[in-house]
Amino acid sequence: QATRAGVRGINRILLRLFQPFGIEESGEQKRRTAKCFTMSLDGILTATILRLSEILKQRESNNLPDGSSVRVTGRICGVDGTMVTLEEEGASLSVDTTLLPDDVPLHVGTLVQFLGEIGTDENANETVVRALVFRAVEGLDLDVFYKAVALRNEVLSDQQPVR
Repeated sequence: QATRAGVRGINRILLRLFQPFGIEESGEQKRRTAKCFTMSLDGILTATILRLSEILKQRESNNLPDGSSVRVTGRICGVDGTMVTLEEEGASLSVDTTLLPDDVPLHVGTLVQFLGEIGTDENANETVVRALVFRAVEGLDLDVFYKAVALRNEVLSDQQPVR
């Protein structure tokens, strides 16, 4: 019973961490989000936040291997079965949503975040993100979000490991 309480506590903390300021989710969205968080706990804790253009550049220079965990944000500009095309500042990237629950609302024009792993689509020979977690982030100020990410990365790069 203590383990179950610990997992519920971790899920509550993760939901708060990934809940943008000022945006409320319905009870159903929270249950769906918690289910996805529980299924992919390792990916969440290690995912690197990257812009779509950064992913494409790093893939071209072989600095982002298959299997790398990433968090991507963009607007859905196309849905074809389980493949979603995201767009952000002129860059676009395909996201494979096969591993997400069937009832995830994927609508063209929605601002979303996916956490998943980098891979290569065998058919199109292009970079894809294999999504493990989804959330709608409509209302998220992308400029402020990416400034916060840049500051976070700067602080983390300045920290010295404790011995």
